[in-house]
Amino acid sequence: MTTLYPCPAAVPGAHYGGIPEAVLHTALHDVAARDPDLAKAIARVGLPSARGRMPGFPTLLRVIVSQQLSTKAAATIYGRLIAKVKSEEPKPEAVLRLSITELRGIGLSERKASYAHGLAKAVIDGTLNFDRLAEMGVEEAVTTISSLRGFGRWSAEMYLLFALGHTDVWPVDDLAVVVAVQRLKGLRQRPDKKRMEKIGKAWRPYRGCVAIFLWHYYGAATLDEATAVAVKGSIKATPKIKKKTNASKAKAKSKPRKVSAKSRKKKSLAKSIVRKVKSTTKSKPSKKAINKKANGKNIKKASSRRPRGALANPHLAGRRAQGRRMPTGRPGSR
Repeated sequence: MTTLYPCPAAVPGAHYGGIPEAVLHTALHDVAARDPDLAKAIARVGLPSARGRMPGFPTLLRVIVSQQLSTKAAATIYGRLIAKVKSEEPKPEAVLRLSITELRGIGLSERKASYAHGLAKAVIDGTLNFDRLAEMGVEEAVTTISSLRGFGRWSAEMYLLFALGHTDVWPVDDLAVVVAVQRLKGLRQRPDKKRMEKIGKAWRPYRGCVAIFLWHYYGAATLDEATAVAVKGSIKATPKIKKKTNASKAKAKSKPRKVSAKSRKKKSLAKSIVRKVKSTTKSKPSKKAINKKANGKNIKKASSRRPRGALANPHLAGRRAQGRRMPTGRPGSR
């Protein structure tokens, strides 16, 4: 949503309710004049629309609800919450009156329910003061919000960007921003935090505005990739069948078939067996019999009866097995 809230005097580049669209577009044009890659990307996907929320307890409460959930699921649970407290702008006292069981009943996990109670207590006892928060610089504000249970750096940066409208917030931990930078700069690997900080230096003091564009660019690039995959898949599903012409048929016939030496030997052996069988018998042998002979399998089994001489005498059996000449006379005498 586009907002018309003024910039807090103490914090240059901040706007209550998020960065106004006019400021966002002017900042992006200014950065694109210094960065050809960004200029090409803007020409390709266009400028993003402004997004923002009013600073205060409801926005931070919504950040807790939205953690690790899809946009649709988070909106459903938050809708149940505002129905439970009967107000579009939930107050800390109203949330604190709801028990952990009641908060779990509307879809929050036990941990998120305890985070919501902790946030409400911090606002009521003055630990978190939204007026002072609006006057802080980026790093001081991030530290203050991150000290609360359930809030990390990313959650604090989202509040500063979309509620307080800081134009130089740079969320290097956001996966979509990291992937968008990789695509924008044509990098082989995803940049780490150190490289993200280095790349972001060229976009100061409008890194927050560039981050909003990168979310827009990431979404457009993802849709492009999905379309390309779908088109590629449809082409694969309906492959073109090449018709064989007379020339290709003749070429295929002219090509000699490669026959291995083993198969040639087997074939010639089978033919010789057929000739021998035909000369001795009138009946034609079956293919199975020919193949068995060719493979050397059609050999008569050796008689199971033991030979009399050698195996009857254990002394002679060992010598015959070794291939020695059999002695004459009695066993054991030479």
